[in-house]
Amino acid sequence: MSALLLADKLIEHYHSTQADKKKDIQVFEQRLADTQKKLDNFISAIADGLYNPSMKATMDKLEQEKADILIIITEYKLR
Repeated sequence: MSALLLADKLIEHYHSTQADKKKDIQVFEQRLADTQKKLDNFISAIADGLYNPSMKATMDKLEQEKADILIIITEYKLR
């Protein structure tokens, strides 16, 4: 395989992985937005006087999910 052909293949692979990376980041950013919306809904419910212990557990789980997603997005962007 010639050096130019190899270079073309490497460039093609690089562009392909960058496109995949952008798609992955978009998926995680959408999950982050969905998670934040759920948290906002819980906060609104609590502000309206609704609260029970299971809400706290669910909110804690959503907060952890949010933190995990933020870590994943950051790691993807650093690659």
